Amino acid sequence: MISTLESSAPLKVARPFPRDDGGLDVCVMDASPGLLCGDKYGFSWHLEANTIAQITTQGFTRVHPARAGNSDSRLETQIYLEENATLLFLPDPILPFLGARLRSEMHAKIAAGARLVLLESLCAGRIARGEVWSFGAIRSRTLVEDERGPLFCAQQKIEPSASLSPPSPLSPRNFLAFGDWTHSAVLFFAGDFAPETESVSRETAARFCLLHSGENAISAAVSPLARRGFVVQMLARRGHEILELTRLLANAVSRETTKTEER
Repeated sequence: MISTLESSAPLKVARPFPRDDGGLDVCVMDASPGLLCGDKYGFSWHLEANTIAQITTQGFTRVHPARAGNSDSRLETQIYLEENATLLFLPDPILPFLGARLRSEMHAKIAAGARLVLLESLCAGRIARGEVWSFGAIRSRTLVEDERGPLFCAQQKIEPSASLSPPSPLSPRNFLAFGDWTHSAVLFFAGDFAPETESVSRETAARFCLLHSGENAISAAVSPLARRGFVVQMLARRGHEILELTRLLANAVSRETTKTEER
């Protein structure tokens, strides 16, 4: 059950649904067109001991164009998991419009026995309108830690510099950066997973990539963290393939959690 829930417009939480593993499915809804220039969305999630939840969003997080002299849009998320809690935090991708500027901060802390599956994904823009890597800038920082210190810390800054001539070698349009991929994602697994979870995830990602080609192609790689987890990195030409592969990998964690509860 949800013991405490607070939200303010334009954000709201839909009625949660029970999961087969005994947890809850929670969906965050946004009644606005998205993050306007200077807007700030802040989220704080706290899972008590031995609880399970999956948090998703209603759709892409749209970031509207910035105006000269105004501050960037901001997205800030805090997560805390008590002992043996499990959270699948799987929001839809960030979709920056032409000229958009966004600063994103994610900070998660997990206790002993806790497990966090965290997705961060980005679309190059409104591709059907020709807005490909045409946003102003996106800066993001992600920190996940436990009682011993950081498990991983990731920072990135993407500033397309599309107006430079010749194009900057650091532009996302450059082959060494993204090539013709238009969607990117990182799926973090942090916590006390079963030893076989990483190998199963690696095999699942490899099979999925082999089955998709052309417009539906996706590339994925699995890397271990120094301790308590691993990372799946993905590149694709559509958001659908990233979300589909994410669901497959997240379902493996759900099955693991169900087996643990049964034991």
